[in-house]
Amino acid sequence: MRIASDWDLDLLGAYRVTKMAYRRKGKEIDKSEIRYNAGITLEGIPEEAHEYQLGSRSALDWLVDRYEVKTDNRSGITNNPNDWADELEDSRYILDLLRPSHDRQRSDGGNRELPSAIAAMTGPFARKV
Repeated sequence: MRIASDWDLDLLGAYRVTKMAYRRKGKEIDKSEIRYNAGITLEGIPEEAHEYQLGSRSALDWLVDRYEVKTDNRSGITNNPNDWADELEDSRYILDLLRPSHDRQRSDGGNRELPSAIAAMTGPFARKV
């Protein structure tokens, strides 16, 4: 995890998300790095983290795409993933979904570092490609 030099993690809102994005190199997308917010970047995401699928895309792709503050044009309702973190009183909730979990094991018994959200998604809707 890389923290911007002027980013203070102790400030209220330091872990809030507006829109996450993978790093871009020209027209190519680098899925080994996620810009979490203006001050936090997650680096070194292993390719294996993208192996677990939710439908046609990886669980990480789903999180990066869906965890954003967005207002529906027709209804005017704002979907804000930070609201759940506020309710839990855990400002790092969304960040922790993306962080590696060292205490998970693969179904074949092997150890692997996977983002905790992906490791938890081993039910009927997740599949390994």
